[in-house]
Formats: sequence, structure tokens, C-alpha cells
Amino acid sequence: MTKKNSFGRTKIIGTIGPASSSVESLVSLIQAGMDVVRLNFSHGTYTNHQTVIENVKRASAMTGEHITVMQDLSGPKIRTGVLKNGSVVLKEGDLIRFTIEEIEGTKERVSTTYKNLPRDVQPENIILLDDGKLRVRVVETSPTEVACKVEVGGTLSN
Repeated sequence: MTKKNSFGRTKIIGTIGPASSSVESLVSLIQAGMDVVRLNFSHGTYTNHQTVIENVKRASAMTGEHITVMQDLSGPKIRTGVLKNGSVVLKEGDLIRFTIEEIEGTKERVSTTYKNLPRDVQPENIILLDDGKLRVRVVETSPTEVACKVEVGGTLSN
């Protein structure tokens, strides 16, 4: 079976999870026009993803269509330490310091598990918090802390 894609090089990407990873589901998606499978490596195990890739190969063979597998790898996850009362509210314009010291965090100062943070960032760098919901800009660094100005505020939780 040959797909008729009137858009030339346009690709239809399907993010595959547990509900759509069976060979039968993949065949249906391919027949509907999907030609790229996206696997989100922020979720699932490598064994789960290997099974999906094997199912994609089977579905590809059954339909006669070449299917590309795109692996969306999660970036580095830098964790904050324990926050007093479980969360802090950061407002645009606030100054917050990230420290490599183990402290109970407040809206002014929060610890981080990433001990190289002060060495790895420099003024004007952007740091995203809570999967990008909050954004801070580095103002200055010291050997143990990173001072940042909040650009997009919100609630930061444990």
C-alpha cells in the first residue's frame, strides 16, 4: 500500500505511548498517514521503547511503508532541594539565589542538587524551572551560588 501524500516532504509525527504502541494500532496510524513515530524518553523504560521500536518495524513491514523513529531525549534534570512549606511563589522581578549548600528553600534562596551549576552558567543565561513554566535569568555567580532575576513567575514546588 502506498500513501498518497500531496504535501511532498511534509511529515506526520505521532507520539506513541502505551495506548497506541500495539502493532495493530501502529498499522492504523500508518494507514492514516503517520510516517514518523516519536518516542518520549522522559517517560517509559528503555525496554518499553525497544518493544515499541520492534512493533514499528512489524507495522512498517505489514504496510510496506518506511517509518522513521524519532527519539525525544529528555534534557538534564536539575532538582531543587526541599522548600519551606513545600512551595514558594516567585514573581516577575524577584531575585532568587540557587545555592549548592543544602538548605530549606525560601523564595529568596533555594538549594540545587546540581553542584556544578555556579560553574556552568554565566550572566544572561536563562534557566527554566518546572519544565519551562517559570523562567529566570542569571545575574551573577559565585563559587557556591547563582543569583537570578525572575522573568516568568509562578509557584515552584518540591
